Amino acid sequence: MERKLLLSAAVSCLMLGGSVLRAQAVEPVILTPDRNEYLIGSHVEILNDPEKKYTIEDVSAQPVSSLFRPSKAEIPNFGFGSSAHWLRFTVVNHGGERRSWVLEFQAPTVDHVDLYVPGPAETFVRWSAGDAVPMKERNS
Repeated sequence: MERKLLLSAAVSCLMLGGSVLRAQAVEPVILTPDRNEYLIGSHVEILNDPEKKYTIEDVSAQPVSSLFRPSKAEIPNFGFGSSAHWLRFTVVNHGGERRSWVLEFQAPTVDHVDLYVPGPAETFVRWSAGDAVPMKERNS
């Protein structure tokens, strides 16, 4: 089972996102039954969006999707600023069985994070979190 995901990050508006793109310059995150935790920094591609103008539809299609570049760090650090940063990554389950996984974003000062997971018929399911997102609007 293969899932391609996308992540976007900014200090004032951080977003995680999903993509169904085929060309990817980094290796996927491969889930195996003997591991419970993965650092995904070296498995992501990053797109800086200083004007916060892109949508999930923009970043998952050409020409914007070709602007992603491989991460150069195991733990990417975007510092403080107002840009949005989209991160794209693929998850492959080689374990054969369905398991629940937690995607942990360890940046307590981030205002908003959205994770877009590919859904049916080229749609996306969005999961939101962050300290500026009201609890009732967060996905748990």
